[in-house]
Amino acid sequence: MSDYLKHPEYVALSETVREFPLDDAPRLILSDWLEDHGHDPEANFIRWQVLGGAYQHPVEIADAAVPD
Repeated sequence: MSDYLKHPEYVALSETVREFPLDDAPRLILSDWLEDHGHDPEANFIRWQVLGGAYQHPVEIADAAVPD
């Protein structure tokens, strides 16, 4: 289990996500917090969920834009 799961800010943000399940804002705030604390895969997964699977990591977008 990761240490961040017990961090007071993470716990508070997670509770807010659970209290407002139809609101994307708390999820995006949580994803920003995760990214700020070095948990990029988790942050990107949440963004992908919020955007209905349409989210691409900025590096993937840049790579896709470069012609072969």
